[in-house]
Amino acid sequence: MSETIHSESPWTTCLLTRMIILYLEQIGKDGAVDYEAVLKGDDQFNRIDTPKHFLKDYNNWVPHYVLQNLIQAAEEATGSKEVAYLAAKHYFKPNQSPSFLEIIARLLNNIEQAVTCSNQWATGYTNY
Repeated sequence: MSETIHSESPWTTCLLTRMIILYLEQIGKDGAVDYEAVLKGDDQFNRIDTPKHFLKDYNNWVPHYVLQNLIQAAEEATGSKEVAYLAAKHYFKPNQSPSFLEIIARLLNNIEQAVTCSNQWATGYTNY
C-alpha cells in the first residue's frame, strides 16, 4: 500500500533538495546523509548511480516524499528542526543568479505560493 501512496504523491522540484544539500555542504554535514536511502521507496530511483548529484540538479523532479526524507535526514545530521528554513535563507542570499522558480517567487512576493505551485508545474512537466 505504501507504494500506491508514493505513486500518487505530488512531485516537487529538485531546487528544494538542492538548497538543503548545498547548505549541508557548507556546514560540513552532507557526509552524514545517506542519499541512496533518501531516494528509497520507488523503483525508478533505485537505478540512479549518483543520488546526491541527481538531487542537486534543479532541473530534476522527485515525489514529495523524497523531499520529506531529505529534510528528515538533514534534521538528524544537523540536530536542528530549522534546517530547511536555514537552507532556504542561505540559498536566497544576494548576488546569486536566480533560477526560474526564484524569479517567480520574487515576482509573486510569496515563496510559499511558489513552492505550492511547483507541485502543479511538476505534474504538467511530467505529464506533457
